[in-house]
Amino acid sequence: MVPEKSLGYKTILLVDDDPEFRKMVAKLIGLEIPNINIFEAETGTDAYKKIQNQVFDLLITDVKIPGMDGQRLMSAIGDLPKEQRPKAAIVVSGFGNPGAFTNVGTHTFVSKPFDPDAFVILIQEKLGLRESAREAARSGSAPKVDVEFINPFIEATLAVFEITANITANKERVFVRGRDQISGDISAIVAMNSDRFVGSMAIPFEEKCFLGVVEGMLGEKHPAITSDNQDAAGEFCNQIFGMAKKVLNEKGHTIQPSIPSVVTGKGHSIKHLVEGVCLAVQFGTPCGKFSIEAVIQEKK
Repeated sequence: MVPEKSLGYKTILLVDDDPEFRKMVAKLIGLEIPNINIFEAETGTDAYKKIQNQVFDLLITDVKIPGMDGQRLMSAIGDLPKEQRPKAAIVVSGFGNPGAFTNVGTHTFVSKPFDPDAFVILIQEKLGLRESAREAARSGSAPKVDVEFINPFIEATLAVFEITANITANKERVFVRGRDQISGDISAIVAMNSDRFVGSMAIPFEEKCFLGVVEGMLGEKHPAITSDNQDAAGEFCNQIFGMAKKVLNEKGHTIQPSIPSVVTGKGHSIKHLVEGVCLAVQFGTPCGKFSIEAVIQEKK
């Protein structure tokens, strides 16, 4: 019997007899790609049993593994019914030209050592997670949320948290947030309007992170999100937006002033002012996680 997959999550089976390599790859995937369930196997035999019991979206396997090596594992998988096979596969090998990516049918062979960024992009492609961005680009609706645009928001976020709440925030990952993916427990959202584009920027918090930020800002503990403290989310958003806006306007973006609004609710999803790809940056702090995210659309 095949277990039901978690709603909205992709599944990866990671096969390698080196626990440090499995740990490294799992951490890399976890930091860069949201909504992933990672299963691990130390031997080819164990991996084959797992594949017989569950359908995986992606198989990542080393060639030299005990019990049943990678080549025999791929051969055995080929004898399974099509609906039972992993939808895609990456075979990793310590032999060959370092960093080489070779496509063989629906499989890709990757030689160690490999570039982590290129490996993440390959995984995203195998999981079909880069298709929406390509479709948006073809339709002309893809936003221009590039490094030049997002970097001022990242720098402003780090500065505002340090100055206003005496909290050191660390950027953990940049990702594309799905339309219905949960954002946080309290969020502030502000409209962005310029001569070139329209859109919105938001800062969603986990509750424990927000309460820690409020304590750092006000110097007093709050046990829960209430009407008495939720305005702090808008204040942080306003400061980050204002600092980033100043930098961007110096580069010719002409972003107009705007007042943030606050949204509360356990595990809510933010609805931005325009449709498009939502680029998000996740941060970690000693009191929890928060993100900044933006969606923009060029004016016609």
